[in-house]
Amino acid sequence: MAGSTGDPGERKPEGFTTQLFILAATVATTIASGVGNIIASDFQHRQPLMFALLAAFVVVLSGWYVLRQRRSRQAALAANATSGPAPPSSPRILSPTGDGTAMASPAPASATAAPAARTWVIAIMCALVAAAFFVGYWTIGNGFAHSDALGYLALAGVLACVAGAMTVAWLFRRRRWAAWLLPGSRLAMACTVAALGLSAGGTLGNLDLVPSCPVPVELPVLSSAEGLAGVQNAITEFKQDERAILHQACYAVDLTAYAAPSDAAAETALESGWGAGALSASGPRPAIWIPASTLEVDTVNAALAKAGSPVPQLGLPRSIANSPLVIAVPNDLVISDHIFGADASGSMETVYRLLKKDGISLGLPSPGLSETGLLGVAQLYRSLLLEDERAIAAPGDFPADSAALLCAAAQTAQQAQAAGRPPPATAYLVSAAAAKMSNSEQLTGDACPAVTAGAPPLPLTALPPSDAPYLDFPFTTLNWGGDPATQLAGGQEQRERYEMDFYQWLASPAGLAALTAGGLGAPGSATGSRPSDGDVRSALKHFTMAQAPAHVLVAIDDSGPMEPYLPRIAAATAGALGAGTPARTSPGTTRGSLGPRDGFGVWAFPGSNSATHAEPVPFGSATAARLSSVGTSLNGLRAHDHSAQFDLLTDAADALYGQRPGGSARGSQPINSVILLTDGDSQAEDPGSANFVTATRIALRPPGLPAQSRIKVFVIAFGPAGCAQAPDRPAHSLAALATTTGGTCVNASGDLTRQLSLLISQVAGG
Repeated sequence: MAGSTGDPGERKPEGFTTQLFILAATVATTIASGVGNIIASDFQHRQPLMFALLAAFVVVLSGWYVLRQRRSRQAALAANATSGPAPPSSPRILSPTGDGTAMASPAPASATAAPAARTWVIAIMCALVAAAFFVGYWTIGNGFAHSDALGYLALAGVLACVAGAMTVAWLFRRRRWAAWLLPGSRLAMACTVAALGLSAGGTLGNLDLVPSCPVPVELPVLSSAEGLAGVQNAITEFKQDERAILHQACYAVDLTAYAAPSDAAAETALESGWGAGALSASGPRPAIWIPASTLEVDTVNAALAKAGSPVPQLGLPRSIANSPLVIAVPNDLVISDHIFGADASGSMETVYRLLKKDGISLGLPSPGLSETGLLGVAQLYRSLLLEDERAIAAPGDFPADSAALLCAAAQTAQQAQAAGRPPPATAYLVSAAAAKMSNSEQLTGDACPAVTAGAPPLPLTALPPSDAPYLDFPFTTLNWGGDPATQLAGGQEQRERYEMDFYQWLASPAGLAALTAGGLGAPGSATGSRPSDGDVRSALKHFTMAQAPAHVLVAIDDSGPMEPYLPRIAAATAGALGAGTPARTSPGTTRGSLGPRDGFGVWAFPGSNSATHAEPVPFGSATAARLSSVGTSLNGLRAHDHSAQFDLLTDAADALYGQRPGGSARGSQPINSVILLTDGDSQAEDPGSANFVTATRIALRPPGLPAQSRIKVFVIAFGPAGCAQAPDRPAHSLAALATTTGGTCVNASGDLTRQLSLLISQVAGG
């Protein structure tokens, strides 16, 4: 049939219209929702306006209802007047008094009195919205003001009561006491104004009745650098759900995680009571300590007991995560199957032998600064020959932690690639957590400012030796009260409660997931061995004896453009050399990063008149007296003339190569380093005729000298260009100057003292 509704041709327009209507309704609903949210947000801060509009809405709604009823009654009266009395079958209408008797059609006089008779509707609706407002304010709003759980419980209770009242009223609507519900539009209007009142009351109650929150308790968390990323990630997750975790409405805890310059520096600061030096170098006095290993807790406890110091009191260490040590090999060097074979069953000695056979050296963090380096050499040295120990200790370039080591390796590989050279054939003994961070590009940015942003990381294959030690990251509370009589005071008791709440959350599935996202493993997951105390002491002693002395020359560019930076540089140099970054000489003891066997000097360039440089601190032994005099010697540092860094490096080479070995137990050649603090050279050839080529290939690499003793140049770059600054061509940049000699270039950071301290620790011999 032509008019059949089954004809597809007849349905297409209707379907299109329906779809268009649905689309328009969706858009309108979205816009209305957004506008409603804006209005609600505005009303939260302008409560009188909200009350006025709410009252106006109720009056308008009720007035409209009264007028509508009046018109309906007038229409009915007019119909009755023209058609006569209602037939007997007319519906039975309840009287306004609700007595249940049938009523005849109202007299005309009743119509004129209807508006006055129904003013009670407006009064009832206003009373209803007011009552609903106060119910919402003191019940729903008060509940949400104290916690989400109480708020939802209160909301559910109020809605249940309203639903029950509506149900009862509707079921008994024909009873005398419920006659006002007829017609049903009155019930709808009552529900509308009640919902408005509940919503407004709940919103303002939630804002007004929130209890005043006390100042959050400060809980500084001192973490090892190896676990810092995982701890910081866990703190972020904890803060997001803190109120639910602690079961209270207020944010009560302010957790902040940070790391000391090294594991050894953290131990020394705790043993010395966290004085002003530790406050400046590391951060605030910690309430919680999460070191890399329980051995560190034992070391600090032993040192405190030996000194008779009651402060700090260390709580029972509880492991919250694990990270085994691995040997991370750059993917380009993994070229033979037997290296992969070590992955399944090889010991650390086996892996080391295989790497050595392929001409791959082993780099590691400083055993004097890092728990990773200390445990690593303790396990390795149990079975290595003396020549292997010397080979491991020979480079003289040992950063303070795994991340710093891999950061420097990534930068070296990146800059070598830019120069068209292959990167060093080196594997790295690091924590598995650091290897994961490197492969996931988390060592860029603030974690590794030396690596160019957006550049690919150094891809690593992590070989887990079967007997590799592991880090267990013990959660340890620190009590600085000292007097046992004050330990249970209200503030301390509350602090201890929050510390335990944080620990219990870290041990929960949510906490473990947050730590795992930061590269750490679940506690108890590592299966490697732990070196004994005797192995640790023996390994550290052998490593220190095998190391060559360090000769470090700090050269400060005091040319005109460097003038704004000189006060900061002078303070940082005095702080880094005068205080030093502590390093272990044996478990439980520390010393400055430069020792009596080492040599150092502080030069400034250019010198006065035609001199290439000045010598505020001439090169000499790193005695305590000379180190402490650095600050005074730099008081007269002033900017003048133009930089001549190539002439300076030529003079530095003459001075360093003219020095006698500093007293190594086996007479080994010293490790020579120059640390340049500069914004670069503005000329391709300096007045003394030195240039990039002569400074790097002749002055810094004389023939016949062992490779580990050739000068490495490390640059801390200032100015807008930073490490990219070059006098004539990009190939002669500050970064190229450093990497050509085996060093690194980093841009100056905000904490220059810490940056310089870590660099000096890295190049220090022992």
